Amino acid sequence: MPRVQAVQTSFADGQISPRMQGYVDLPSYKNSLKTCSNFFPLPQGSLARRPGTFFVSRTKDNAQVRLVPFNFGQGQSYILEFGNLHVRFYRTDAVLTEDVATISSVDTTTNTLTLSTSSHGLSTGDDVYLTLGTGAAAPGGITTKDISFTTFPEPTFG
Repeated sequence: MPRVQAVQTSFADGQISPRMQGYVDLPSYKNSLKTCSNFFPLPQGSLARRPGTFFVSRTKDNAQVRLVPFNFGQGQSYILEFGNLHVRFYRTDAVLTEDVATISSVDTTTNTLTLSTSSHGLSTGDDVYLTLGTGAAAPGGITTKDISFTTFPEPTFG
């Protein structure tokens, strides 16, 4: 006796639950899949390949973290990195940072750099991300650790 194989023309209902796999009389059964790996179903019924991934940044201290998607509203999507006693925010493929100051000079003989601001808000042990000359960040940023900052007192005029 010949074997009959049904043709499935739509996958619009996506991956079906294992508890629903026995209900062949449901309309959603005919439009679903048992397993949908590396694809996602489109509303029109076809499947599209899952987009790839790319490297954005290392985790803080290269430790294990939990990444949580957060959608604040239309066009305001973030990824939150929860680690040991810290949270970092990612948006548009980069870590959100604060522009603290512009580096005005670097002395390679003493390994010091000069910031062009009177108050920068940085403390010893803070993570500092440096960007390259034209504002284009290096892949993952250039991170420096164990920086000690010297704050000079504000001059008083009087």
